[in-house]
Amino acid sequence: MLGTLLQDLRHPEYIHVLLNPLPVYGLVVGLVGLGVAIWQGSRSARAVALLLIIISTTAAWPVYEYGEQAYDRVLSMADHPGQAWLAVHKERAENLIWFFYALAILSVLALIVSWMWPRTSLLLSIMVLALGAVTLGIGGYISYAGGRVRHREFRNEPPPATLRKSAAPAAPAPSQPSGSVAPVATSVKIRMLKYSSETIQIKAGETVEWVNDDLTPHTVTSQSGEFDSGSIDAGETWRHTFTQPGTFPYFCTFHKEMTGTVVVK
Repeated sequence: MLGTLLQDLRHPEYIHVLLNPLPVYGLVVGLVGLGVAIWQGSRSARAVALLLIIISTTAAWPVYEYGEQAYDRVLSMADHPGQAWLAVHKERAENLIWFFYALAILSVLALIVSWMWPRTSLLLSIMVLALGAVTLGIGGYISYAGGRVRHREFRNEPPPATLRKSAAPAAPAPSQPSGSVAPVATSVKIRMLKYSSETIQIKAGETVEWVNDDLTPHTVTSQSGEFDSGSIDAGETWRHTFTQPGTFPYFCTFHKEMTGTVVVK
């Protein structure tokens, strides 16, 4: 289990999912704490609440960055409505994340002032509370679209009517008519983020078939540019005929730790 977890943490989409509740839920706790601290007039409680708000809002940056890194991989695994929601999720995050940064800066300023000029810090704390309420609503607005990318049960309304160009459905894997290629000499199973077998040997003119028995799309992409399957969805296959002798290493563009080699004699 630990090995699986460590492997998952190498993928940006997993880290994005792990971190993305913090800017919203952490902000809720921080704002409630700040409101209570202001009401009770406790300077120390106000400082703790401001510190929690700072941590929560600055966490928006790694959440955004890992989301950007995971965009293409998640796009390839999403269905058409999911791709539409993903485009909206990305656009909202790009346009509105600045509220989190502004709140973090204002909270830092309020924390410094609370220690240096405690009598004048109340106004800043109230400003943090007001901007925090707006930012919290924005965080929910961004998350609303993100939750519908993979969770179909949350889709209680139609997806956006138009897709951004960056979210256009991935082109299907190029197909090869059965009558135009040689018979399949060997098959490579794709399962549990591995090619099995990772190294195969064939003769020139023979055809290799890759069968995706995994739960997510994969690709078969030559490191030298000789071939590229495009996205192979779960349950689909892709074939390639090797006409020249040589050694052809390849990998999955979605999961770069997946590698394989075809040796053509």
